[in-house]
Amino acid sequence: MQVNGRLFSWVLMIVFALLLGLGVPVLEVSADDGPFEEVPYTYEVNEDGSAMITGWNEDDFGPVPAIAVDRDQGTVSGTIDHLAVFAAIARLVETDEPEAEEPEQKERGEPQYSGPSFADLDSHWAKNEIYRLAAWGAVNGYPDGTFQPDQTMARAEFVTMVVQALNLEGGNGHLFADSEHHWARDAIAAAAEHDIITGYDETIFGVNDPITREQLALIIMRVMKLPAQPIEPLTFTDQSDIANWAGEAVALLQAAGIINGYPDGSFRPKREVTRAEAAVVLVRVLDEIK
Repeated sequence: MQVNGRLFSWVLMIVFALLLGLGVPVLEVSADDGPFEEVPYTYEVNEDGSAMITGWNEDDFGPVPAIAVDRDQGTVSGTIDHLAVFAAIARLVETDEPEAEEPEQKERGEPQYSGPSFADLDSHWAKNEIYRLAAWGAVNGYPDGTFQPDQTMARAEFVTMVVQALNLEGGNGHLFADSEHHWARDAIAAAAEHDIITGYDETIFGVNDPITREQLALIIMRVMKLPAQPIEPLTFTDQSDIANWAGEAVALLQAAGIINGYPDGSFRPKREVTRAEAAVVLVRVLDEIK
């Protein structure tokens, strides 16, 4: 729970009869060393997900350690090692620090992500960029609550992410034979209408093919509308593997700091792009053009 101004320190410690009278969830544990059931609660919790379960232990209140908070279900849960009665209560922590300033992106009007956390992003290197795109509505996770950041991204998925991030309207662009009945039909048509994409030919876009680094570079160059300008020659150790149609895009994006090579000096143009890598590149683009 975020409170404007100074935070007042208080912990509600009342006898359980009064807690029950106020409608505070109370649970009496009847088995040793067993998990206690999830306790519904209606309190807002801190943005970092912290909350507190407190229990009457002999003659004093005390917090129960290692609880888990499920915001979607509105529950807190954990384990105990003794018989007791427990209640879910709110807790505000005292602080002498001034009210935190809004982050820079919010000052620019950037939305803040408020959806459920992705289960597989806690320690991922692209976590921040992925959540920024999720706040823009440009990316989604999977039904199992994961984002699968290291999974390769299909061409249709990447185009959809670009269209949603840029809020591109349209849908009257060219329809490819393999996109006409595809779930990404409208996004692909919008991207074609805005001259962001072309297919392998007039009929095939390759909707389910993994997008490669050089293909991504060409699309991003068109998104950014980078003007042709004198640039330093590419010095990647594998630059001869970069397709002729992608050479200018790779050079311009490298000069702009949008796409870089690998520590060994290679670019790996044919390498398939992961969902996390695509998200990072697109965030860099948005920071440049928004």
